[in-house]
Amino acid sequence: MTAQTGNPLTILKDIEKRCLASAIGLPLQAEIKRPLLALAFRIGETSLAAPLGEVKEILTYPEISRVPKAKEWVKGIANIRGNLLPIMDLQGCLGRGKVAINKHCRVLVINNEIVSAGLVVDEVFGLRYFMEEQETKELPDIDESIKQYLSGSFRDENGLLGIFSVSHLTESPDFMQVAV
Repeated sequence: MTAQTGNPLTILKDIEKRCLASAIGLPLQAEIKRPLLALAFRIGETSLAAPLGEVKEILTYPEISRVPKAKEWVKGIANIRGNLLPIMDLQGCLGRGKVAINKHCRVLVINNEIVSAGLVVDEVFGLRYFMEEQETKELPDIDESIKQYLSGSFRDENGLLGIFSVSHLTESPDFMQVAV
């Protein structure tokens, strides 16, 4: 050990050397992975997930006013907090029959640059968290009428869960043509 007398710079260098020799290293900085949030829902027997950013709100089935000369899958217009919102049957829009209106069905409110509307689905399961490594471009083995609106899948313990792209749907001419 060095004597405590002498040059202050020498004393400080000695203290630094002893501190570094007995110091415990800092923990490694772990990479923080943010989960991808998706809203899981069902149309018919098909379970899907929509990225949370594409669904603005979930509603119970509202009171609806029919729209004359609209396609059958256009349920009508609902007054949601003073705003008129067109309500569409997602399953009917995809040519797969009708959503059964019951206590389980919900309306997914979408609002992007192209359209603001409500999509009626059979059931909403809630939020699901997925990690980036669970996302894949592989598509599940489901009906072609739905596959065209998928942007990929999430792989989990139950297999592949299709990622339903609201933007793909709203860019579709079939979705935008609501008049008979």
